[in-house]
Amino acid sequence: MQVSRKTFAREVITDGNPDLSDLGVYSQTLRRGYMSRQDELISLVWGLTHQANVAGFPIYPGQIAELIRLARSLHRLSEHDCNRGLTDAEQKREARLMTRVDVIAAEIGATAYHQGDPRGASVWLIFPGDVPTGADVRAHYTNGIAIY
Repeated sequence: MQVSRKTFAREVITDGNPDLSDLGVYSQTLRRGYMSRQDELISLVWGLTHQANVAGFPIYPGQIAELIRLARSLHRLSEHDCNRGLTDAEQKREARLMTRVDVIAAEIGATAYHQGDPRGASVWLIFPGDVPTGADVRAHYTNGIAIY
């Protein structure tokens, strides 16, 4: 049976829960009715679920919500780094956040890439086949899935 992306995210990922509370950070945004953020979330959930299933790994809503929170924190640190540089404490925090992102990425069969430019997504998940064999990931990370 063919399922649309919105139906998939609404019914399969959230188990039919209309308030989307399993998705944590985004639930408040979604309840306020910002369709662009909802479409962005649905696209993210669809892409991650599809890629993780192709790689043979399960992915859970809690992992997606945590990746989003971690990516937001890393993005803020990238902005600070660009504007004024990072303190020692902020550098340690950035390393801890990336370690956690790496752990979640490994759980779903992906590799994490931290892109430090604050003008775009700071975390990209690279699945097998996203980067050509022998190529530098820094030149092909946009083939992966951006976590905003």
